[in-house]
Amino acid sequence: MTTTDPITLPAGPSGAGRPPTEPIRILLRLTLLELRRSPMPLMLPLVAALFWFDALRTGENLPAIWAQRASILPNHVLPDVGPIAAGMAAWAGGREQRRGTGDLATSTARPRWLRHLASWGGALGWTLLAYAACATAIYLLAARVVLWGGPPVWPITVTGMAVAAFCTTGFVAGVLLPSRFTPPLAALGTLFVSILVFQSALSADHGVTLLSPNNTVPPLDWGIFHPVPPDLFIVQTIFFAGLVLLLLGALGLIGSGHRLRTAIAVALAGVAACVAGLALASTATRGGDGYEVSALHDAASDKAIAYTPDCTQDSAIPVCVHPAFATDLSGASAAFAPLLAEVAGLPGAPTRVTQIDLADLPQLTDARDRRAYGQFGAWSTLVTGSNGAAVLEYGFGDPNAFTEADTVGYLRSQAAQVVIGHVIAPHESPDPAQLAVELALIRRAGATVDASGAAPDQAVTAAAERFAALSPAQAHAWLAAHLDQLRAGQITPQELP
Repeated sequence: MTTTDPITLPAGPSGAGRPPTEPIRILLRLTLLELRRSPMPLMLPLVAALFWFDALRTGENLPAIWAQRASILPNHVLPDVGPIAAGMAAWAGGREQRRGTGDLATSTARPRWLRHLASWGGALGWTLLAYAACATAIYLLAARVVLWGGPPVWPITVTGMAVAAFCTTGFVAGVLLPSRFTPPLAALGTLFVSILVFQSALSADHGVTLLSPNNTVPPLDWGIFHPVPPDLFIVQTIFFAGLVLLLLGALGLIGSGHRLRTAIAVALAGVAACVAGLALASTATRGGDGYEVSALHDAASDKAIAYTPDCTQDSAIPVCVHPAFATDLSGASAAFAPLLAEVAGLPGAPTRVTQIDLADLPQLTDARDRRAYGQFGAWSTLVTGSNGAAVLEYGFGDPNAFTEADTVGYLRSQAAQVVIGHVIAPHESPDPAQLAVELALIRRAGATVDASGAAPDQAVTAAAERFAALSPAQAHAWLAAHLDQLRAGQITPQELP
């Protein structure tokens, strides 16, 4: 080399002469190194044990409905994975100070924020890997038994962002407070906060507490008849993404050097997202199939999902269920069979029994108004179709609606009051003879009589007992011959057979 040859010096820490993507390439290389040296794999056996003991066993006992099974992610997987991830991330965040290598690392050419981001990326990578394994197991097991619809994506997304927020919170705590006590405190603190917010969200139908992804298990028929609106899921995702950005931006403000403006921009973006999430959550209201946010809600998402009901084929009056509840068809048929046998073929009797969305049933308790509400979440109403035929519509919120005796009995009793009241006295309150026949038919149908009203007099009670003692064929034949007279009020209790 001669004295006239130019001398090229390597680019200094300022980054002059480097391509714009160089910091990203360096960050990725450092993150890969952190994945290999991260302490997070030590958490995997504990996460697996908690997942099996809590989330997996709970999920197996939930109904085979996607919305129910997906609720395992925020309600059980998040409390299982999140606090452990926060504690281990705090341990990773305080590594430099605990080992006394902070000054040595500061003297290197890599910015402190870049080193922290790489360490955080390694911790987050293992955390999301553990979460993904849990979510995959929940959904694969659900897919084996769920009969209707497809797996919802939003619960996976929201819970993943919440897990990332837990991990980031713990990491930042470890960087700011590098101590051996910080990891357990981070784990316990995040667990306490999640439980506290969870308890607040259980009793909330609106407000900022809805930002908590882990709240009550959704009603049984959410996502069955109508899609679950994604509004609140979007708001929760925005909020947790903003929280992660805010924490990382705040971390960059500590000794970020020439990248201070980038750290400020990231922090401000996080603040904006958090504020937007809080503002949108305060406007959320509970609808029939999920929470709606007016600024995000798409009315087209309220359109009912088309389906072909599963119906009995061997009965004069078919009983139908939504295909998601196909396993309940035999139970539904058995529950309504005694009632339908008493009124089959009579004017005003239902020609079909079908399940509809619980939210579509009117919330009234007056049996004279052809509606009934059950204390077990069972509803029924009798409607008249365009062809003049009556249809008994019912809905239920109890996952064991046709397997528990109390729920079956209550649904049958409410339906009996609605149907028999419509057949015997369709236009007004019953007279003594009509009331006696109603009481007898309700008992014959295997239902119980509503005791909330005034007790019938002795003549009505005696007439009801006589009519109930008739054979099914005798009672049905008498009604077929005398129903018009009975409806017109031309029969007295003493004239009943």
